[in-house]
This record gives sequence, structure tokens and C-alpha cells, in this order.
Amino acid sequence: MGLGHGYGPWSYTSMKEPQLSAELARVAGASLVGDTYSVSFQPFASADSENEDRFTIIDLKVHGRLWHLRGIFDGHNGPLVSSYIANHLPSRLHRALSATHKHDPVSISQTIRTIVTQLDKSIISFIQELFPSQAYITRLSDDEIHKIIREDARHGSGSDRLMRGIQGSTLLLSLVDPEGKNLWVASLGDCQAVLLSRMANGTWESALLSSYHNASNPTEIARLRKEHPGEERDVVSNSRVLGMIAVTRSIGDLPYKLPAIYTSRIFPRIHTDHPHAMTAQQQHILPLLKTPPYLSSDADVRHVDLTARKATSHYLILYSDGLMDLYNNESPASVAARVVQVVTQAIRFKGDLALAVLMDGLGHTTPKAESHPKIDIDKVSRMMTVEMTEKYMDDTTVLVEKIR
Repeated sequence: MGLGHGYGPWSYTSMKEPQLSAELARVAGASLVGDTYSVSFQPFASADSENEDRFTIIDLKVHGRLWHLRGIFDGHNGPLVSSYIANHLPSRLHRALSATHKHDPVSISQTIRTIVTQLDKSIISFIQELFPSQAYITRLSDDEIHKIIREDARHGSGSDRLMRGIQGSTLLLSLVDPEGKNLWVASLGDCQAVLLSRMANGTWESALLSSYHNASNPTEIARLRKEHPGEERDVVSNSRVLGMIAVTRSIGDLPYKLPAIYTSRIFPRIHTDHPHAMTAQQQHILPLLKTPPYLSSDADVRHVDLTARKATSHYLILYSDGLMDLYNNESPASVAARVVQVVTQAIRFKGDLALAVLMDGLGHTTPKAESHPKIDIDKVSRMMTVEMTEKYMDDTTVLVEKIR
């Protein structure tokens, strides 16, 4: 199962079809809402290891017409930030769209980018309401800091809003206008979006629409090294920002965005069970925090004119980076090609499109694209039911929307 020599063996339950697909659909919460299939899967059941992915499927009524919003928010270090985005982004976007009749591609792209940045700033503001500056923190004793945190937690949401500061999430969202003529895709992090279009002659064309904001991406590495001169060796090491986090853009993750004094004196005290203990991550990055922020909340937004593609129908496939892990970390383009083959086959057989992608991720016999993707049923059984004592795969969420 990828944990190396000396681990296992572990027991698992072997299942056959149709039981296997039915059980996978149940565990992954397979659903069809309107035109969108969804699954979100984490097989390891534990009180302290819940699925941190969140997603949204919602239509926004603006000036009497429906805009179609879909999104995946891949949380890390906890689910608070991904939940915050899922709870607040739709209403913020709805207000912004309703406030104007200017819905051209450039204006909508800027609106989405602004809302994403504002979500990140709101999480920062929660922290800075209590601890507004480095000078203020310097004047406080440890006991005074702990008292402020404890008092804030007593007033309702204080504990969650502080914890949100040390958790984070990536973001991938799509927006389709009421006529189904325009599509926007916003990327922040390393989830992926693929547009699959059926042409008039019956052939399929696809395009990878998302950006890959990951510390293994040479473009992102170059950007970070340019933004932090003199720190070229440390800013990205071992394909991780400051040697610790894989994504280069996110919402939250304030230890990478605020001055070092927040990591040395504030964030360790948020954990009420160990109020003076730094996490291993905080200990590692503290001496490297010279010129924050090291993570960006600037989303890449891409607009697609769907009418220009001369297609009879479109399918938009969104998936979290957990799916890429299942394909042995093949390149984004390679995973996209494989997913396209799986979805076109599922369309042909009128199957659950999101469940088909998840099934292939769990049970593929090769990660490469092939005309007729094959599934190892026993491998899927193992991935679903193996009785391991720790989390053995990343949370994996897939949405597939038929646009028209």
C-alpha cells in the first residue's frame, strides 16, 4: 500500500460486482444533483482523520437567471478552512454578481479573483483583530497571550477562527453563465479541471483548464525564488515551500503568510491541549520566515468561450489532488488524459461519471491513457477495506458536470 518494507500484511475484504460499485458509491456519497455527479472519498475511518475535502454544487439566481457554480476545496491540517470557503464563497459571489449588470468575461474574472483574495484576507483579519501587529505581540507576556486566546474562545466562534489560521485549503471553482455560453475556472493550489467537448462529428476534444500551483512546478519555483531574493535555496526545497508544504498558493496557512512572531508566540498557543507546544512544521519553518508571505492567495482565472469550440455538448471534470496521488503522481496532463478516457467510456455506457473516475483511480492497471481503461477489482477492494491503523490515501473528490 505504499508504506515501504516492514509494513503489513493487512487484512481486507474482497468484493465482486455489483456489490463493489454499490459499496463504493455508498462510502463516497455518490450523488447526482441536477447535471452534476459527485463523489468524495476517504476510506480510513477515524475520529481525528476525517475527510477534509469540501465541495459545492449550487445554482445562483441573479437578476432572474441561474448561474451554475461548482467547486472543490481541498483542506489540509484540518477541515476548517475548506468548510469556511464552502460556506461563504457562494454567498459572496452571489452578492457580487447581483450588484451589477456588467457580466463580461474580464469583469467576472476579476470578481472571482477578488473574492478568493478577500476570503484569505478575512481569515487573516480574524487573527489580527486580536493581535494586530508585531509590536503589540512583543509587549505581551506569554500568559497575556494565552489569556486573550482563552477569552476569545469563550465568546463562541473564537476557537474555530483562530484554528482556521493554522489550517489551509486549496480552491478550484467553475462558473457557467445562464446561457451556457461562457465558462470560468479559478485555480488556487493543485486541484485540476478538464473540459471535455463532444464535436459535431462525434469525436471528443479536451483541454486542461486549471493551473498547477505546486512546488514541483518550475514556473511556480521561479516565481517564488524571484519574490524572495537571497532565499533561493530555502524557499523551495524537496519540492515543498520552505521544505514543508507542497502547494504554492492557498487560502489560510497563516504560518507561511504572517511575520515569524505569530508562529513563535501566537500559533502554538491556539492548541488548548498543548498551549505552549509548536508543531513540527512550525518548528521547521520558524528560522526560515524572513520575508513572508511565502504562499499566495492570487487565483488564476481562465475564461472559455464555449460557443467557439463548435461542440454539441461539454462535460467539466473537477478533481482534488488526491486523485492524482492515486495515479502515482503522473503529470497533470497525463492524469487528465486518463480521466478523459474514463469519462468518455462512462458516458457511452451511461454510468455514474464521477464514480467511474474514482473507481479507475483506485483500481487502474496502468496510470497511462488507454482507449479501454481496465479495472483491477481486487485492487479496488483493497483500497476500500484494508484494515490499516493509519490514513493510507489522500481525500479524493470528483465532480463531473454536463454543461449542455
